[in-house]
Amino acid sequence: AFKKLGHSVVTVGPSSDPITKHDIEEPDEVEKVNGGEIYYYDVEKIVNKWGHFDLILQVEPCIYFYRLGEVDIPNAIWEIDTLLLQSNPFIQRIGGDKYIDQLGHIFTSKYNHIPQYHESGIKHVSHLPLACDPDFHKPFDMREIYDVVFIGNTTYCERQHMFSLLKERFRCWIGSGLIGDNYSKRIRQGKIGFNHGHVGEMNMRFFELMAMGAFQVCNIVHGQELLGFEDRVHLVNYVNDVDLVNIVAEFLNDPRKRERIAQAGKEKVLAEHTYQQRAEEILRICSPA
Repeated sequence: AFKKLGHSVVTVGPSSDPITKHDIEEPDEVEKVNGGEIYYYDVEKIVNKWGHFDLILQVEPCIYFYRLGEVDIPNAIWEIDTLLLQSNPFIQRIGGDKYIDQLGHIFTSKYNHIPQYHESGIKHVSHLPLACDPDFHKPFDMREIYDVVFIGNTTYCERQHMFSLLKERFRCWIGSGLIGDNYSKRIRQGKIGFNHGHVGEMNMRFFELMAMGAFQVCNIVHGQELLGFEDRVHLVNYVNDVDLVNIVAEFLNDPRKRERIAQAGKEKVLAEHTYQQRAEEILRICSPA
């Protein structure tokens, strides 16, 4: 997105994707946390090698920069998957208390977390939702062979309960691991793109399904009304499991309504919720006057 805006970009971090190669891959420090790894990079070393930057942006999870106070460069972090747990204080969730004071601005994709940031004494925080990318989330014209399609994390217990109910009544494809065009094509093979925001989050799928032209059925997620997404206008919301089954049955029998709602959702996300627009918002807030 920053490159599309005409900026030069240096990327940092190891990747699980064998095709993705970052400019700087090897971290200065690796920390084992909850069965995973957090990678730390010394910003001063990066600047000494690559020269001055207009902005240093960390995109969580798992990669954090330190010694930010040693370089006179605006910086920000975009928190995406961080969960604020009572047993795990917020400051410890973003790289430890020795780094928190050096963050210039915190963006969070979770609107409902902002009060908890404030309670922790962190004021330089704002809501930055996730988004879609028209180059990746394409509206392929596919034959609809499934009633319901879901692609994503299938391990959450509340999702598994919903999957069981849907499989009892409808033809479903539920799985994970598809990316790029394979992701978009499989989604469009379903009459309904199912979504369930874990703990009420407005996830990537929320925007991606609409960008791909899918008719989305989703639980009510935090912040959707603030972005102007309306139930039965841009998507259809369900409240509980009984509601979900009834809604799926209703709209499977009304392809015209599905098409109208899917088109309205697609137009809205492509006009207002792309990653290029998110990059513009980051620059607006973080660039020096």
